[in-house]
Amino acid sequence: WKDFWTQEHTTEDWICKPLIARGRQTAIFAGAKTGKSWLTLNAVAALATGKPILGQPAQPPVHCLYLDYEMIESDLYERLEQFGYTEDDDLSHFHYAIIPSLPPLNTTEGASALMHLINLVKAEVVVIDTTGRAIDGEENSADSYREFARTTGLALKRGGVACVRTDHAGKNAKLGQRGSSAKNDDVDIVFQLIKTDDGLRLKRTHTRISWVPETIDLIVEDFDDTINIRLKTKERTGFTTQELDLARKLDQLGFPTEMGVNEIITQAKQLGIKLSRKTTLSRAVQARQMPRPLDGNQFPPKDGNQWEPPPKREPPREPLGNHLLEAFVGIGNPVCIEDTQVVPTLDRDTPQTGTTYTNQNNNHDNIMPDELW
Repeated sequence: WKDFWTQEHTTEDWICKPLIARGRQTAIFAGAKTGKSWLTLNAVAALATGKPILGQPAQPPVHCLYLDYEMIESDLYERLEQFGYTEDDDLSHFHYAIIPSLPPLNTTEGASALMHLINLVKAEVVVIDTTGRAIDGEENSADSYREFARTTGLALKRGGVACVRTDHAGKNAKLGQRGSSAKNDDVDIVFQLIKTDDGLRLKRTHTRISWVPETIDLIVEDFDDTINIRLKTKERTGFTTQELDLARKLDQLGFPTEMGVNEIITQAKQLGIKLSRKTTLSRAVQARQMPRPLDGNQFPPKDGNQWEPPPKREPPREPLGNHLLEAFVGIGNPVCIEDTQVVPTLDRDTPQTGTTYTNQNNNHDNIMPDELW
């Protein structure tokens, strides 16, 4: 107790502000096609690549493990390209598994397998998309989710690994997630995702943390066919279609993004280019200077006052970039160690490369990590 009272306890600790709290468990639920997986992928991919998260300053990349139980490879390719990623981006911290063949995560075997993968890739964040497909049993049964909390949930807490679980809303979204109300019991934060006129809104429905905001408004913008999602604040509201169209025109004309309004007006007059009113132009300049998921929108001056037009961006030749594991690790059954049925603790200092986990009571051969990117 003496150590408990003397050590420092952080009051607010985000690993992906304001969506994912460090070492905590978050549930995001929404109706079909609202964008819960889309938003989660956007934020976690930015976290793993060290890019700006929701329009905020970039931070060093973090190892993230994404378990995708819904999409196929072409869906992932389309979304990453939509967010501005190409084969030139370093996705080595983004460990992705499509339709993983893990044991159910509400079992000791599933918890063991997941913790082994987390240990292998040194993940600080794990995404389960969606929860209902990752567990065994009836979705309306409270026992299924209590077993998840007792096995996988506790193992993640013990390891200090943040977890994001996506889920579907019930027929009446106001009543929360689909299925058992026990889904809310073990998580630290529950957000409901709602569409708005200019983007998305995360509404906090449950929390045991005092510093989680009650609502989070997000602006969704399309810059040159690249989606940008950012926080909406009083100082930073959404841009109109006219302002975004003018921003795109400035890009096409080759004006550098750091150029101010007055200088653009001067240069445009010299080049015989007619632009919009100064207030609209000012907002267009702000739009161009917003953090984007893809760098490379600035084009240096050439020959004094002349600029090169933006080059046409070619689509990636190979899907999914360079985020495959460097080497296949021969693990037969990464489940429980022998027959002890004990979930292994997280050991970040000694990765389990080359270790074989076995369990005589199951036959989950080759479930991981050969499926992991």
